[in-house]
Amino acid sequence: MVVDAPTLWNSVVSAKCGVNCHLNNAAQGGLNLKDAATMKANLVGKPSTQAMMNLVTPDVVAQSYLIYKLTDQQALAPGGGGAGMPIGMPLTTAQKCLFVNWVKSGAK
Repeated sequence: MVVDAPTLWNSVVSAKCGVNCHLNNAAQGGLNLKDAATMKANLVGKPSTQAMMNLVTPDVVAQSYLIYKLTDQQALAPGGGGAGMPIGMPLTTAQKCLFVNWVKSGAK
């Protein structure tokens, strides 16, 4: 299934990433996801401040720290740690699959 940034943002991010976390310029942890374009610009090819990998590496799920955080497996990533995301609002399996498919689709 091909997933693009607008689909992912409208389907999951806008509802699950919280006004007090990453939306509306809240930028918890310095990560602003206020709209699909900003989400893509701030995730794709950007180094993680925790793990020794990018937040999102297009086409490579195993090299995308965001996926580790969303599946609460951040401790398995080299240098990873902290809490899983989203805090207090776990994603459904289908929502996690949208993120994985977005990465697999080239994170476009």
